[in-house]
Amino acid sequence: MSVQNYFEKTFQDGNLKSLIDRCDNYPLAATFLKYLPEGHVLEAGSGDGRWVGWLISKGWRATGLDWSEKLCKEAEKYIPDGQFASGDMRKMPFDDNSFSSLIALGSIEHVVEGPVQILKEFRRILKTDGTAIITVPDRASVRKLIRIINYPFHRLRTSLILRKILGKNTNGKSYSKAYSTTVKKWSADINYAQNGWFFYQYNFTRTQMLELLKTSSFHLVKDFNFLPDEGLIQTFGRLAGHYSEKNEPILSIFGKILKMLLPDSSIGHMRCYIVTNKK
Repeated sequence: MSVQNYFEKTFQDGNLKSLIDRCDNYPLAATFLKYLPEGHVLEAGSGDGRWVGWLISKGWRATGLDWSEKLCKEAEKYIPDGQFASGDMRKMPFDDNSFSSLIALGSIEHVVEGPVQILKEFRRILKTDGTAIITVPDRASVRKLIRIINYPFHRLRTSLILRKILGKNTNGKSYSKAYSTTVKKWSADINYAQNGWFFYQYNFTRTQMLELLKTSSFHLVKDFNFLPDEGLIQTFGRLAGHYSEKNEPILSIFGKILKMLLPDSSIGHMRCYIVTNKK
């Protein structure tokens, strides 16, 4: 399974109208309304198109770009006022200075060589003084610590010998081969599917992400950590809670205690970066 196949399956599981309606309650909705200028907005990594639909409902002209042609065609059926293009964020099919703003929600971390080329493309297609709102998985302090503590158990889980003993699938690419393709200074998630292990995403510290944005000549306006409930479940698993049928996080008693004890900045699942391309 590739990252593309994974997302095609994930995004096709929901009702699009319902998902667009729920965008109003997403933690970043108010941020979009405050920071995105009037004009043409690009969503880089638009998936099922829910945010393109939401942006149009709020008065923006919006275009979605996704590497899945299948998802783009499906989105076009349900969002006739939106524009969708299938393509690679590393080489986007748009002219220079085409958009007033863009959003990229959990998309740039899924490229195994890293997001440098994508960020340079973002800057190219944005107009002068354009705004970009980018979110990536946050390698916050508590999440980083727990990942280190869990490393021995993680290695056991990925062991070919142990998987054979437990009767689990061992077909396809090995974990070590999938991991060997990644950039080691970033924290990579390697997932398993029926045809073997595959790179899924990177988790960036704030320092790493600020350096990437600086390298791409973006100017930081604001950044903040968000989705602490999801961060707790992603870090502590079932001990901290679970997801509902609507994919909403529900904390256990232990998870609620952790949330009271730990600052959100140390456990948040994602971090949002608001940047401009001022010359």
